Amino acid sequence: MAQNRARAESSFNWWLMIYIAGVIVMFLLLFIKLFGVYRLVLKSRRTDTAGVYTLPETHREDAFSFFGKVFIGTAVDAETRPAVLLHERVHAKQLHTIDVLFFELLHCAF
Repeated sequence: MAQNRARAESSFNWWLMIYIAGVIVMFLLLFIKLFGVYRLVLKSRRTDTAGVYTLPETHREDAFSFFGKVFIGTAVDAETRPAVLLHERVHAKQLHTIDVLFFELLHCAF
């Protein structure tokens, strides 16, 4: 009986260690993503006073918002650009970044 209990306790510890390792890896990946966004912010060029930034050439077709700033790539079609800007401005105004970060944190924890 004592032998079964010892096996159960040791297996529980392994599962806990695997979980903790997974959480650490997920937090590291989140940090890498946030650092990448930070680098994009530094490399981007502000194009107007409304908080719109042009992304560097490596992200020509991307468009996103981050804490009130709107980032748009140079290759976004001129015809769809106003709609994309309007969409991203709504995200910026509603602080969609907080939603995304919240779910990223949940993703790390679970």
